[in-house]
Amino acid sequence: MNSIKNILLISFLFLIVFCNAQNPGYLGRRIIVSTGVRGMPFVGKLLAEDNNLDFNLRWSANAEFVISKQISAGYIFERVSDKIFLDNMSVSEQLPIVYYTSDVEHNPVQSLKSAAFFCGNNHGMFVKFYKNKKLGAIAPIGQYFIMEYFFNNTNIKDDGRYFNNEDITLLHSVKSRTFAIGWGVQNVYYKYLTVDFRFGLGYNKVGFHAKVDGEYENPLFYKAESKLFSDNLFMLKLSVGWIIF
Repeated sequence: MNSIKNILLISFLFLIVFCNAQNPGYLGRRIIVSTGVRGMPFVGKLLAEDNNLDFNLRWSANAEFVISKQISAGYIFERVSDKIFLDNMSVSEQLPIVYYTSDVEHNPVQSLKSAAFFCGNNHGMFVKFYKNKKLGAIAPIGQYFIMEYFFNNTNIKDDGRYFNNEDITLLHSVKSRTFAIGWGVQNVYYKYLTVDFRFGLGYNKVGFHAKVDGEYENPLFYKAESKLFSDNLFMLKLSVGWIIF
């Protein structure tokens, strides 16, 4: 994992340093810092049994650097905070995950309804390709095509009810990667304010294999990892930023 990160980082820096920057950006300014929110309603319900209105929101901080007339690149940091519902699941020190069904006489389903926190940090890099200037798009303004590569660090923590104590316990940890492409438009207002909106499609290998392989022996692991697939498959993102210099 570290070797892949190093290769990508070196390639990313190489792109910025050696690209022939023919365009000074917008009014001579080339660096944008922004914050945004990303998610997609209803996909989690269809693919991972989330709530109907679960938007799977992720908050992000972004930095974008214009490197040519039609190309910009940057870095994204995202904070993921969500819940997954664990009906009929219980955890004990003897059996890490026990799955109860309604025919278990001494463990009625109603007493085992709970939830787990699905949280973590993602970070990655992106490259935007803006349309030809004849079509009214010169970086960082106008329509663009984007490619992103994320490192996902996800933790699943219980809500304190499994081990009969008040501590929130780590149940599962997953490291994965996501590759995404997308299409969007970015505009500048009042010379400095940027508004960026885009739609994207993503592929998370761990989540994809969870969906293809089907139910795991451990239902919690399946539910958590399949959510990585649904959360990254379709994405809408809105960012607001500032051109600093």
